[in-house]
Amino acid sequence: MLGRVDDAVLPGLYQAAGVVVMPSLAEGFGMPVLEAMAAGTPVVHSDHPALVEAAGGAGLPFRMGDAGELARVLARVLGSERLRGELSASGRSRAGECTWQQWGCSAAEALSVVSSESRQAVHGGLT
Repeated sequence: MLGRVDDAVLPGLYQAAGVVVMPSLAEGFGMPVLEAMAAGTPVVHSDHPALVEAAGGAGLPFRMGDAGELARVLARVLGSERLRGELSASGRSRAGECTWQQWGCSAAEALSVVSSESRQAVHGGLT
């Protein structure tokens, strides 16, 4: 285990990895998924909703807690140069879609919908 890694070193570690694995059972956002994808490194992740959303179909998911499935998916990725290349390309594309501005706009839109629904609930459907 590496322990805490300095932010300046992290991109090099992602680029040197054959694959990044995120076996999370609990996750807030999934930033390491996007960081690895931005570095062009294939990503294998659990099917936790936050990781599925962050990966946007550009990683390979496995069922949370299923070590056998994780091993099969890892073997598949490590055993296929073609698949690693496809995951690298799709991951870079996905990471490019996930700018802070895009996430901010999505969050603002979600908050607007929630606020509107709350007003409707409080005012009996009247706005």
